[in-house]
Amino acid sequence: MEVPLTNSWQKAMAGRLKEFTGIDPLTIDQQQWTEQGQVAKKHPLYRAINIQEASVFVDATGQVYPGLGLGRTDIQVAHPRTRYRYSRPSWLLLGGQRKPCLLKSAQCRLKLPCLVQAYRLDEVADSLLGTRRAIPVDVIEVTRWADRKALILPAGK
Repeated sequence: MEVPLTNSWQKAMAGRLKEFTGIDPLTIDQQQWTEQGQVAKKHPLYRAINIQEASVFVDATGQVYPGLGLGRTDIQVAHPRTRYRYSRPSWLLLGGQRKPCLLKSAQCRLKLPCLVQAYRLDEVADSLLGTRRAIPVDVIEVTRWADRKALILPAGK
């Protein structure tokens, strides 16, 4: 934010940067036009739009629409509502760069619920952390096999 939201809310980092350096930073708001967990918290205009990809609105002259809080930010990015495949957000598939790996009950000998983690076979473990495990590429919780969840993985082993 470049200016305070209210009289009680002080300047955020962009406002301070502008004040102390004279540099007018490019500020981008990705919160107002993003889905919220509760319908009541969704902005009324966000409820009315149906976009398929992250979008920036422009007017008839090609000028970027800065949003309802004029002067607070330079650009507002609107994000589409989450769609799901295999009980996972479809954006995890990265447009086909990652593939779903469906789990079968025979693959897991643990009692449900359980966490299933996928690691790269060739990733070097960090000995400084005192662990021999690498960072998981994906993690899911399985509570019921009927949910047909999938790990979403990049190519490789």
